[in-house]
Amino acid sequence: MAVFKNNIALGKSVTEALEILERELGSQYCYCKTLEGCSNEVHIIKDVRSGLPYIMRFTRQSRFQNYSLEREILSHVVGRGVATSQAYLFADGIVAACIEGHCVESDKMLGDSPYYELIAKQMRRLHEISVQDDGTSVMYSETHYGLKSMLDISVDYIGKGREAELLYKLYSEDGVLGQLVNDHPSLLWTCISHNDLHSGNIIYSPSAQEVRFIDWEYSTYSINAFDIACFFLEFTGIDCEISAFPCASKRQDFYLYYFGSSSPPIDFLCLFFIPLACLFWAAWSSGIDGLDVYTKNRTRLGHATLRKLVNEIWPQCGLTLDKEDCELLELVDFTFQSLYTN
Repeated sequence: MAVFKNNIALGKSVTEALEILERELGSQYCYCKTLEGCSNEVHIIKDVRSGLPYIMRFTRQSRFQNYSLEREILSHVVGRGVATSQAYLFADGIVAACIEGHCVESDKMLGDSPYYELIAKQMRRLHEISVQDDGTSVMYSETHYGLKSMLDISVDYIGKGREAELLYKLYSEDGVLGQLVNDHPSLLWTCISHNDLHSGNIIYSPSAQEVRFIDWEYSTYSINAFDIACFFLEFTGIDCEISAFPCASKRQDFYLYYFGSSSPPIDFLCLFFIPLACLFWAAWSSGIDGLDVYTKNRTRLGHATLRKLVNEIWPQCGLTLDKEDCELLELVDFTFQSLYTN
C-alpha cells in the first residue's frame, strides 16, 4: 500500500532522513549504500528490527520528472503486483520496500526467456489498472491523451518547423492519434505508462517467476502503445545501437503475450509512437554528460522514422528521406503501413 506523508520532508541528508523515518515510522533504520542512476540518487537502507531493505530516494523536479504525478501513479500501482508492495510518499522523497530478486542483467537480454513473456504480460497488467474514476479522464482529453508534455519537449528539442508541425498533427486528439484511438479501442487506450522499462528498472524474481517494475519518475497517464514503443527502444541500450531494435518476428511474440494476437495493425499502432519516443528521450539525454552517442542515435532514428511515417500518411507532406535516413532504416526491421484515412 502507499502511505502519504504529505507535510513531512525527509530532510537534506541521509542522516537527517533516517532520524525522520525513525520518528515517523516507528522503526530504526541504518544506511547501507548509495546507488547512482542517470538522473537520480537512491540509498539502500535497512530496518534494523526486521532486517528488511528499503530504497530511499530524494526527488528531483524537472521538466521530465513530475513528482506530483509520480506520487499519484504510485498510489495506484503500489501493492498491485506490478511494483513494490509498500511505499511511504513524503513531501520530497519516497521510501519503498525492496522487491525480492535481481535486475534483468542487460538491455540485450530484455528479449530473452523468461523475461520477455513476463515483461509483456506484466505491462498488460499495468495498463489494465483502472484510473478512470479519479478525474484523470479529463486530463487525457486535454493533453493529447497524456502526450502533450512529451510533444512540447520534443518540439522544443528539434526546433520549430515543418517536422514540429507534423509531430503535433500526428499525436493530437484531433489528428491521426485521435482517429486511431477511435478506430482501434481494443488495441489503444489511455492508461498508466511506465515509459522507462530498461533492464535496470525491471526486477525478476526466480522464486516467484515474475517481474516487477521500479523507478516510476517518468511514468505518465498516456497511451499503452507509447509505453510499448519505449520498451522496444530499450533493446538498443545506453548507446542506442539501432540494429538491436527488435525485429518483426520478435515484436510479434510480444504482441501475442500482450494482446493475445499479432495482427499487422497491432505492429503499425505500436511503431506509430517510435518517432515521438525517440525524440523525447533524445531531449532528455541531451542534458546529461556522457550520453552523447545515445542522444545522437536516438535523434537520428527519431527524424528518420518521423519522415518515413509522415510520407506513408501524407505523400505530399514535403519531407523527404535523405540517404542517411534510408541507410539508417535498413538497420531496423519495420515498415509503416498507414491505417489513417484523411
